Amino acid sequence: DDTIHGVAVDAQGNTFAARHSYFEDSLVARNEGHVVKLDPAGHVLWSTAIQMYGGYAFLPTDLALDAQGNAWVTGTVGESLRDRIGDLDAFVAKVSSSGELLWTTYFGGAGYDSGQGIAIAKDGSAFVTGSTKSADLDRSANRFAGGRSDAFIANVDDNATVANVLTA
Repeated sequence: DDTIHGVAVDAQGNTFAARHSYFEDSLVARNEGHVVKLDPAGHVLWSTAIQMYGGYAFLPTDLALDAQGNAWVTGTVGESLRDRIGDLDAFVAKVSSSGELLWTTYFGGAGYDSGQGIAIAKDGSAFVTGSTKSADLDRSANRFAGGRSDAFIANVDDNATVANVLTA
C-alpha cells in the first residue's frame, strides 16, 4: 500500500512527494518512508528512503522545499507503526535536491508524538507542527496542556538541532 502525504513543486517544475509504503511478505511487515522527485513530465528522477540507524519505521506526513531545492520532511517514527508498540516520536529529515539523505533527527517525550506539518523559514531552518500525548515534551514556563493530546511547534535548524518546542 502506498500513500502520498506531502507534495511541493520547485522553480523548475519538478515535483517532490513524501511517500509512505506498507507491505507484508511471509517473514515481515514493513513501513518505509521515501522522498520522490519527478520531472515536469512525471518521470521519476530519484526516490530516497528515509532511514535511521536501527531500522525504525517512518511515516512521512508533510514536505517542504528550501531555497536550495532540498526537501525537508516530517512525520512519525517508531519501531512498529502497525502495532503501536512503544512510544512514537516526531522526525525531520533533509534530502538534497539530488536525492542524498543529508540527515535525520527525531524528538518527543514519553508518549506519542507526531510531526504533521513543516515550513521553511527565511533563515533556512524549519518549523514543525504536530500533536503530542507527551506531558514532558514542552518544559517551558508558558506550557498550556489539556485534553487527550496537545499541539506543538518546534524549530529545527540546518544542523538537525531541535529547539524551542512549545505545546498548546
